Amino acid sequence: MFAPYKTAGAAAEPGFVDDILSYVRDSLTIAKYSIWTFSRYRSWFLNLAIGPFLAIAPFVFLADTLVGQGNPLGGSYFDDLGYSGYVGFLVVPLMAVNLSNTVFSWISGLIRQEQYTGTLERVLVTVQFPSTLFIGRALAHSLYMFIFVAATLLLVSIWVRPDFNINPVAGISVVVLHLLAVYGMAFLLSSAFLRITDSWAVQTVLTRTLLAILAGATFPITLFPTWLQIVARVFPFTWIFDMERRALLRSETVGDMTLDFAVVIAMTVVMWAAGFVLLNRELKHTRRTGMLGRF
Repeated sequence: MFAPYKTAGAAAEPGFVDDILSYVRDSLTIAKYSIWTFSRYRSWFLNLAIGPFLAIAPFVFLADTLVGQGNPLGGSYFDDLGYSGYVGFLVVPLMAVNLSNTVFSWISGLIRQEQYTGTLERVLVTVQFPSTLFIGRALAHSLYMFIFVAATLLLVSIWVRPDFNINPVAGISVVVLHLLAVYGMAFLLSSAFLRITDSWAVQTVLTRTLLAILAGATFPITLFPTWLQIVARVFPFTWIFDMERRALLRSETVGDMTLDFAVVIAMTVVMWAAGFVLLNRELKHTRRTGMLGRF
């Protein structure tokens, strides 16, 4: 007798399939809107095309200056790792670092940006699932990664000419996993930044420190003391940079990196799951404290 009253012609409650269709529809709508928004920032396209190369080139040219152009790397650190060409050793992770930074710059502060501009409430009322705001934006942003990769590879091939020795299957697999991991961390940060006033500063310090230094993008983490090497291995990008070097410079297969793939996939799943949980919790907190519409 406590069941809600329904007339004979009342519509049935939306089911699981309806929720999935609604989720996809909302995500695609946000993606289309985001593509239109990105297209308005024409200078961003220029920065996306040449910025990564300008960030990579100084490291390579500095290495040429110190070691001598065309000379192999020296020292026990590189001998132990099995690399002889410093150009590839630097270029591969630095491309990945810049790819990750553009994701963090445009995605991790997304919800906070919507809050600052006063549009977060409107967007949340429009969509059925709040996470589609992030998923749609990430889908749109990932399309521009093709421009990033193509332009960077072209400029690097002309000016730097890294010593690639690529396993195509492993290379593509690692890059896809890298994108899933970086968007997963951006999602997690985006939810956490609802409580942080200056999210841009925190994101910049965190990503620059984590990617450029702690994850070993420009030097082997074997230079660190043992305890810091353990800390570095907690972050997925330390594993990913190593995997990208092995797939693109030493032509190692997916089978050679089975353990690494398992570890990074587990980390990626945890980040995405935590992102969904944290987003719902933080949105409830902002509604309860009256901070949702603060800008």
